[in-house]
Amino acid sequence: MKKRAGWALLPLVFLLLFSGPAFGEGEAQGELPLLPGGGIGKTRDMSLPEAVFLVVRGNTSIENAYLDRVAQKYGLEVEEHKFKPDISFDSSLVRSGSDDDYNYAGSDDITDTNDTQLQASVTLTEKIPTGAQFSFVWQVNKTTGDTAGSYYSDDESVRNSWNIQFQQPLLRGGGIDANMASVRQARITEQQNILSLKATLIDTITTTIYDYRSFLESARQVAIVLRSLKRAYELLEENRALIAAGRMAQSDLVQSQSNLANQRIAYQQTLNDVQQSRLELLRTLNMNKNTKVNPTEVLSLPENLPSSQQCLALAYANQPAYLQAKLVLDYSKQDLILAKNNMLWDLNLLVNYSRDNTKSDSYGDSDNNYWDAGLYLSIPVYGQTRMSRQSQLLSARSNLFKAQNSLRQTNENLQIDVDNRLRDLHIKKEQVTLSREALRLSRLQLENEQEKLKYGRSSNFQVVSYQLDLANAENTLLTAEVDYLNSLVSLDQTLGTTLDTWRIAFKTQRKAAQKKVWGQ
Repeated sequence: MKKRAGWALLPLVFLLLFSGPAFGEGEAQGELPLLPGGGIGKTRDMSLPEAVFLVVRGNTSIENAYLDRVAQKYGLEVEEHKFKPDISFDSSLVRSGSDDDYNYAGSDDITDTNDTQLQASVTLTEKIPTGAQFSFVWQVNKTTGDTAGSYYSDDESVRNSWNIQFQQPLLRGGGIDANMASVRQARITEQQNILSLKATLIDTITTTIYDYRSFLESARQVAIVLRSLKRAYELLEENRALIAAGRMAQSDLVQSQSNLANQRIAYQQTLNDVQQSRLELLRTLNMNKNTKVNPTEVLSLPENLPSSQQCLALAYANQPAYLQAKLVLDYSKQDLILAKNNMLWDLNLLVNYSRDNTKSDSYGDSDNNYWDAGLYLSIPVYGQTRMSRQSQLLSARSNLFKAQNSLRQTNENLQIDVDNRLRDLHIKKEQVTLSREALRLSRLQLENEQEKLKYGRSSNFQVVSYQLDLANAENTLLTAEVDYLNSLVSLDQTLGTTLDTWRIAFKTQRKAAQKKVWGQ
């Protein structure tokens, strides 16, 4: 009697366990079981586009990348200021004094001297793309002093001077190509930094999509296990009815009981899996780990796939790694220009003009002008200086050849990656088709076997096996659909078109990051 009372409670337990839409026979993808635990508060429905939006807005890696962009952008502005004037102002105020006591022939002479010197200067320097440099210096010195003792005197002098200098390198350091090389390199570096930011966004979004779909897959696996539990319980009840009618041996019940126990174990495992995948998604989104999330994506599978030629054209225009390799080659070319120029002799044209005007109470006024012009030549005939320049030239040539090799290898790798992604995509698409057919046949097979069991034409073992086959077929189809969609995401990542696919406006700067770094 105790044993029968225990079994009598099972219908109530399973009624509570299996209540809800998850046990409908339909395959509505939006119907997921209510997952126990895993957070506090109200459950938040989250679509995949919403997850992508959240990660772009709040992911730590993306935020750090935008913080880096502030200094990177300013670094370009600094280099582009190379041919704009630099202006500086200097000034000083100095007060000095002395007390001198002279004793000569029995008489004392005490002299007290005080001087004040005020100096101010303005310097303007400007380079031009030919390598020439203009400089202008204007300086004012005002000195006042007084001496008190056996006699008193005071003096004031003002010196006003300015100098203009023009220096043009004629060989080493001269020429537009050599002097614009550093600016071009700064612009190339800026493009590389922008591509790195884009790659960070693409990689983070791709990871988010994988995490989201892993969470979605785990949640739907819970629904599959719950349906398996329901079928296992229903089979157990049917077995009892057959035993009661004398159409099945009591010993055959063990198979159904074992199946039910195994499904309970699988249910607990899927609950653990779904919580792990939920936490992984929340970590990527930089959200509170206690947030309860319900993934609502409908697995819509596109039928039309792009051609290899279309994919390669997109990759050549958008793939960050390929574009980076092209920029490295451009940067190396500028390095070679600098290294070749550095091997030339130093031949400089230097022109100076100065004017000096002084007004002094003691010495009167003076007005002086001075100019000079000359050519200055320096040749490193032998030694470390010449060897160092030669070493830079060799390194520049080596780096250029390596950059060419890297670009060629990157191009080949990109073509292989595109081919692999497309082939994998077509295989995954075919697997979805086959999995759907396998699931249809598995359902039909189980239905037929259940009918046979009612009339004693099948064994309990066979029905349990087909139930497991159906659960496996459901999981296989789910995995195939997720893998197919993830293959599309992987293709997007390879082509560098992830941002376009998800309609994300790519911004090279964020105002919030600028305010933080600039302290506003």
